[in-house]
Amino acid sequence: MNNRTSALSLASRPQLLPIPLPHLPLFLLPITKHPSKMKLYTSRDPAPNPRRVRLFAAEKGIALDEVMLDLLKLEHKSAAHVARNSLGQVPVLEVDEGGGKKTYLTETVAICRYLDALHPDKERTVRAHSIEHAKVDMWIRR
Repeated sequence: MNNRTSALSLASRPQLLPIPLPHLPLFLLPITKHPSKMKLYTSRDPAPNPRRVRLFAAEKGIALDEVMLDLLKLEHKSAAHVARNSLGQVPVLEVDEGGGKKTYLTETVAICRYLDALHPDKERTVRAHSIEHAKVDMWIRR
Protein backbone atom coordinates (compact mmCIF):
# COMPACT_ATOMS: atom_id res chain seq x y z
CA MET A 1 0.00 0.00 0.00
CA ASN A 2 1.48 3.28 -1.11
CA ASN A 3 -0.85 5.55 0.75
CA ARG A 4 -0.17 5.64 4.50
CA THR A 5 -3.80 6.40 5.32
CA SER A 6 -5.10 3.40 3.39
CA ALA A 7 -3.29 1.14 5.86
CA LEU A 8 -5.76 2.27 8.51
CA SER A 9 -9.09 0.65 7.95
CA LEU A 10 -12.27 2.17 9.29
CA ALA A 11 -12.79 -0.95 11.38
CA SER A 12 -9.54 -0.36 13.27
CA ARG A 13 -10.54 3.14 14.38
CA PRO A 14 -12.14 3.55 17.81
CA GLN A 15 -15.91 3.98 17.84
CA LEU A 16 -16.97 7.30 19.32
CA LEU A 17 -20.37 8.75 20.06
CA PRO A 18 -21.22 10.50 16.76
CA ILE A 19 -21.45 14.15 17.77
CA PRO A 20 -20.27 16.30 14.86
CA LEU A 21 -18.69 19.43 16.20
CA PRO A 22 -18.69 22.42 13.85
CA HIS A 23 -15.50 24.27 13.07
CA LEU A 24 -17.17 27.50 14.15
CA PRO A 25 -18.28 28.30 17.68
CA LEU A 26 -21.97 27.52 18.11
CA PHE A 27 -22.94 31.17 18.48
CA LEU A 28 -21.54 31.87 14.99
CA LEU A 29 -23.55 29.14 13.24
CA PRO A 30 -26.27 30.45 10.92
CA ILE A 31 -29.85 30.35 12.12
CA THR A 32 -32.02 27.97 10.10
CA LYS A 33 -34.56 29.85 7.99
CA HIS A 34 -36.39 26.89 6.46
CA PRO A 35 -40.17 26.83 6.80
CA SER A 36 -41.21 24.55 9.62
CA LYS A 37 -44.20 23.73 11.77
CA MET A 38 -41.84 23.89 14.72
CA LYS A 39 -40.21 26.93 16.24
CA LEU A 40 -37.37 26.75 18.75
CA TYR A 41 -37.07 29.59 21.24
CA THR A 42 -33.42 29.54 22.16
CA SER A 43 -30.47 31.71 23.07
CA ARG A 44 -26.95 32.32 21.84
CA ASP A 45 -25.87 33.20 25.35
CA PRO A 46 -23.89 30.62 27.31
CA ALA A 47 -26.94 28.60 28.36
CA PRO A 48 -26.18 24.87 27.91
CA ASN A 49 -29.71 23.49 27.43
CA PRO A 50 -30.60 25.46 24.28
CA ARG A 51 -27.22 24.48 22.85
CA ARG A 52 -27.98 20.79 23.51
CA VAL A 53 -31.26 20.99 21.58
CA ARG A 54 -29.60 22.82 18.67
CA LEU A 55 -26.83 20.21 18.48
CA PHE A 56 -29.36 17.37 18.70
CA ALA A 57 -31.44 18.83 15.86
CA ALA A 58 -28.29 19.36 13.77
CA GLU A 59 -27.20 15.77 14.42
CA LYS A 60 -30.59 14.54 13.18
CA GLY A 61 -30.58 16.94 10.22
CA ILE A 62 -33.81 18.59 11.37
CA ALA A 63 -34.45 22.17 10.27
CA LEU A 64 -36.07 24.31 12.95
CA ASP A 65 -37.13 27.92 12.78
CA GLU A 66 -35.21 29.58 15.59
CA VAL A 67 -36.15 32.61 17.63
CA MET A 68 -33.17 33.96 19.54
CA LEU A 69 -33.92 35.45 22.94
CA ASP A 70 -31.34 37.67 24.61
CA LEU A 71 -31.00 36.38 28.15
CA LEU A 72 -28.92 39.37 29.18
CA LYS A 73 -31.82 41.66 28.22
CA LEU A 74 -34.23 39.33 30.08
CA GLU A 75 -36.26 38.63 26.93
CA HIS A 76 -36.96 35.15 28.35
CA LYS A 77 -38.85 36.82 31.21
CA SER A 78 -41.18 38.79 28.91
CA ALA A 79 -44.94 38.21 29.18
CA ALA A 80 -44.99 36.65 25.70
CA HIS A 81 -42.33 34.09 26.60
CA VAL A 82 -43.74 33.36 30.07
CA ALA A 83 -46.99 32.46 28.26
CA ARG A 84 -44.97 29.76 26.43
CA ASN A 85 -43.03 28.62 29.52
CA SER A 86 -44.28 29.72 32.93
CA LEU A 87 -40.73 29.40 34.31
CA GLY A 88 -39.43 31.85 31.70
CA GLN A 89 -36.66 29.51 30.54
CA VAL A 90 -35.19 28.36 27.24
CA PRO A 91 -35.32 26.18 25.23
CA VAL A 92 -38.98 26.00 24.26
CA LEU A 93 -40.15 24.08 21.20
CA GLU A 94 -43.40 25.41 19.74
CA VAL A 95 -45.23 22.76 17.73
CA ASP A 96 -48.00 23.93 15.39
CA GLU A 97 -50.59 21.15 15.43
CA GLY A 98 -52.84 22.90 12.90
CA GLY A 99 -56.15 24.64 13.38
CA GLY A 100 -54.48 27.33 15.45
CA LYS A 101 -53.48 24.86 18.17
CA LYS A 102 -49.92 25.15 19.45
CA THR A 103 -48.16 22.97 21.99
CA TYR A 104 -45.03 23.99 23.87
CA LEU A 105 -42.36 21.54 24.99
CA THR A 106 -40.12 23.07 27.62
CA GLU A 107 -37.63 20.46 28.83
CA THR A 108 -34.44 19.62 26.94
CA VAL A 109 -34.84 15.84 27.22
CA ALA A 110 -38.52 15.98 26.19
CA ILE A 111 -37.67 18.13 23.16
CA CYS A 112 -34.83 15.83 22.05
CA ARG A 113 -36.92 12.69 22.48
CA TYR A 114 -39.81 14.29 20.55
CA LEU A 115 -37.52 15.25 17.66
CA ASP A 116 -36.02 11.76 17.61
CA ALA A 117 -39.44 10.07 17.54
CA LEU A 118 -40.88 12.55 15.04
CA HIS A 119 -38.25 11.77 12.40
CA PRO A 120 -37.83 7.98 12.28
CA ASP A 121 -36.68 8.34 8.66
CA LYS A 122 -33.53 10.08 9.92
CA GLU A 123 -30.85 8.11 11.73
CA ARG A 124 -32.19 7.34 15.18
CA THR A 125 -30.14 9.04 17.81
CA VAL A 126 -31.91 7.46 20.76
CA ARG A 127 -32.24 3.69 20.69
CA ALA A 128 -34.44 2.23 23.38
CA HIS A 129 -32.78 -0.04 25.93
CA SER A 130 -29.26 0.19 24.57
CA ILE A 131 -25.88 1.57 25.53
CA GLU A 132 -26.41 4.27 22.88
CA HIS A 133 -29.61 5.29 24.68
CA ALA A 134 -27.68 5.62 27.94
CA LYS A 135 -24.91 7.65 26.28
CA VAL A 136 -27.40 10.06 24.73
CA ASP A 137 -29.18 10.48 28.07
CA MET A 138 -25.85 11.13 29.74
CA TRP A 139 -24.98 13.75 27.11
CA ILE A 140 -28.38 15.47 27.24
CA ARG A 141 -28.72 15.60 31.02
CA ARG A 142 -25.33 17.06 31.95
